[in-house]
Amino acid sequence: MAEMREETARAEESGRLKTLHEEAAHPRSNSDMEPGAGYLRRKTTEAGEMRGRTAVEAAGEEDYEADMAAKFRHRWEERWSGYFGSFEDTALIPPMRFTDEPPGPRDFACSYMHTLNVFSIKLAELHRDLAWPLHVFGIVAARDTLDHNRNIIFHRTKDNWQIIHQEDPYLELTGPIRGIVVIDPVKFEVVLKVKGSTESEDKDLSFLVVRYFSGGSESRSLVINKIRT
Repeated sequence: MAEMREETARAEESGRLKTLHEEAAHPRSNSDMEPGAGYLRRKTTEAGEMRGRTAVEAAGEEDYEADMAAKFRHRWEERWSGYFGSFEDTALIPPMRFTDEPPGPRDFACSYMHTLNVFSIKLAELHRDLAWPLHVFGIVAARDTLDHNRNIIFHRTKDNWQIIHQEDPYLELTGPIRGIVVIDPVKFEVVLKVKGSTESEDKDLSFLVVRYFSGGSESRSLVINKIRT
């Protein structure tokens, strides 16, 4: 037992001497001896990397939504152009038709349908290098199963843009031109731009297609707040 204790002591002493020699050969800098400073630098670097990833992810999400909007047009033209005309055509069915008498049991071609309405469209936030105020033009439209054409909700041409301020960030709605029927999912098409000094300086504000699902709640009145940026 005595011999084992002596060997253990010699091993410990040898280890301490080795550590001292290594520290003498490779002295630590002050920054290594200050974990607070090192932690701060590391967290600053991590925060910068996180901001970079967030910006890339946001740009990626915008690119994805724009790609989906472009594909939506391609699919629409393949499926519906032979029946309902051009992709840009507006809905031709007017509002308030056949209201003189409610449909009865023998009117198999007529029935009540659930509809939705749009009360306001707000610019929730700006992206990239946009700044208030904005000179906005473009279109916001809904497409339902009646004719799959554009039911215009907002429409401004480039020479008739709307100026929008941060204090009042709402589009001036011009529609819809009739009730939006909720049978299949309704598609909301958004193509908005910000007018620049020249055409080449025009910037995209929003380019996407959003599908609205009623979730089986058509039988009662609802007020729904949807946020898309």
